[in-house]
Amino acid sequence: ELSAFGAFLKKATLKAGISQEFNDILELRHHFDQAVTAISLGQKVGKEETVYLYEDYGIYHMIQLAGVHHDVLDFCHPTVLKLKSYDRQHKTEYLKTVYAYVSNMKNLIATAESLFIHRNTLSYRMSKIRELIGECLDDDEIAMKIFLSYKILEYTGKL
Repeated sequence: ELSAFGAFLKKATLKAGISQEFNDILELRHHFDQAVTAISLGQKVGKEETVYLYEDYGIYHMIQLAGVHHDVLDFCHPTVLKLKSYDRQHKTEYLKTVYAYVSNMKNLIATAESLFIHRNTLSYRMSKIRELIGECLDDDEIAMKIFLSYKILEYTGKL
């Protein structure tokens, strides 16, 4: 259903935001704000889409709200900052690789496909990454923090 809507918007050079689902008309203003926020945040993080779903940008909204009171970079996990620095110095893509790995629930095949690289290339990168940061990727809580930290860098434009 969204593809036809998206095609119409593209042809008309329009953008649309879609909020989370709701059942109470009294919540209309709140969900309208979600739709507008989805468009705004989607464009802020550089996504060129015609339809922006709030569910895809809610994490950025959370980061935006936290940024009102704190420097959100303070919430980044040290592993992410270490990989970012290493990538910059050595022209590697280890942070992007780790993000894809945790985004794909640590599934090596899905990660390789999402990065458009061979599984052996991914295995090599993962071994180098483990040399740099240790085995912390095996911890689900740290993997979640790495995911969130990547989103923070994406939101702040510091990626």
